[in-house]
This record gives sequence, structure tokens and C-alpha cells, in this order.
Amino acid sequence: MLRAHVEGVESGIASLHMPGHSQNNSMNPLLNTLVRLYGLNRLDGTTDDFFDFLGNYFPASGSVKAAQEYAAQLYRTKACFFMVQGSTGSILGAMRFVGGRHCHALIQRNSHRSVVHGLRASGAKISTVTPKFDTRFGVFKPVELAAIEEACERDASINLVVITTPTYEGLSADIESIARFC
Repeated sequence: MLRAHVEGVESGIASLHMPGHSQNNSMNPLLNTLVRLYGLNRLDGTTDDFFDFLGNYFPASGSVKAAQEYAAQLYRTKACFFMVQGSTGSILGAMRFVGGRHCHALIQRNSHRSVVHGLRASGAKISTVTPKFDTRFGVFKPVELAAIEEACERDASINLVVITTPTYEGLSADIESIARFC
């Protein structure tokens, strides 16, 4: 939800998310303003036409699909999926997807709790690695390849490695070397 003082929205609350659960169509005045500004067809009492133009997440279509394909090219990945519910919901879903009772995940000791909760909910076994701590700045450094290699040598059943990079403080791990090892 975005709290905004928007002309025509009596509550002052506008929902800016798909598929546009728009609080009894309170979003329409704002969307109609956007439509007038950007030259799209005017909406008539519903957001469905507007969102059909933009596309959808499930399955991806329209502009959403194009943006996901562009993001995949940008990040040099096979695919990219936009998620809803913010970071926590996205991480929970991703961990449930890659986890499972046959999964043994290696995660950073300082991972967000949603990583742990998602893996636990999937039935995965979890092991941890603790990144080095930078006493000068009082922050954890990115996890190093050597720490991941050591953990995997200690337990050959590890079949998933989850790292947080950049860290919450903006420090980046050597993703290329870690990915190559994995």
C-alpha cells in the first residue's frame, strides 16, 4: 500500500500492486490520470483493461514478461522472475522451491531469517558457515569461497549453497568463483 494524497481517492490510500486489488476501485482516478498523461485508452470503472495492457505475473505476459526477459539478459541468467510480497515473501518462496527433504543447504550464519524459515518449511537440512567479521567497520564481510569449499569438504551431502550478496552493508562476494565451484 502506498499512502498518498491523490485527487479523487477519498481515503488517501492507493494500492499500487498487481492485479490491482484497488480498494473498491479507489485506484481508478490515479490510473485515469496516468492514462491521460501517457495516452493510453481511458479506463472505464475497472483496472482490468489497464493491467491486461501491462501484463501479468502468473504466467508472465505483456510488459511484465518483456521486463523479466530483459532482466535475465542484464543479469546473464537463464530466467528472471519478479516476485510479490516484498523480499521476505520472495525468499520464503524461493527457499521452498529449491529446498525439500532431500536438500542439504549451506547458508551463511547471518542469513535473513526468511532463508532459514523457507528451508525449514521445505524439510531441508541446514548447515551454516560464518563469514569473517571486519572489526574495523563492525560488519560481516561477504562469505568467501574458501569457507564454502571447507564446509562442502566436511560434509559431501551439501547440495545447495545460499549466499547473501551484496551484504546488508553493500559488500559483494566473489559470485563468479562461488558459482563455478558450486
